[in-house]
Amino acid sequence: MNSTDKKQIQLHKMELDEKYLSRKLTEIIMNNQIIRSNLKRYKNKFKVKDKKKLFILEKALIKILAINRRTLRLLIQSDFIECNDLFGVSLFTVKDIEYFLNTTIKKHRN
Repeated sequence: MNSTDKKQIQLHKMELDEKYLSRKLTEIIMNNQIIRSNLKRYKNKFKVKDKKKLFILEKALIKILAINRRTLRLLIQSDFIECNDLFGVSLFTVKDIEYFLNTTIKKHRN
């Protein structure tokens, strides 16, 4: 296998990832109300004055968004969601997740 074959395989994987991510984004948009209620329930669980600074662990985010690790990895790579890595633990802020939900809905409507 030479370098051109490896590049073609890599490009093919990237195309498949893009198709997969677009399909999952439409699913996230369709389940928007459920996701927002899950996020609201998560915020009410913790007694924090500023809910925008609340952090979410990776496993909790996967449950809230109803996605899998591959989708989350693609969202991070595509810069839809910002990941804060602290000693090997992936953390996400509620503010970033709410911003992601708002922007994906706006893009879908247009």
